Amino acid sequence: MRSNWLVLVLFVVVIAAIGGNVLVCLAVALKRKLQNMFNYFLVSLALSDMLSAILVMPLSIIKTAVGTCFCLCPPRLKTAVL
Repeated sequence: MRSNWLVLVLFVVVIAAIGGNVLVCLAVALKRKLQNMFNYFLVSLALSDMLSAILVMPLSIIKTAVGTCFCLCPPRLKTAVL
């Protein structure tokens, strides 16, 4: 039962990360006053964080829900890596 709550919390964190980073990108894109070099750096950080939330965090949620390592590599390489 504890695992289900943990998966739900992690899912909420992923959605919040994606939503917050989208808002940062939209704010800089739509407000002319916010378009300076420092905010472009923040947009690049937001994009990398958003990619992490989209590509990496769901795999962590699957690992937490299933309880085993989730690897996309072939079984022969999987034993060598783990």
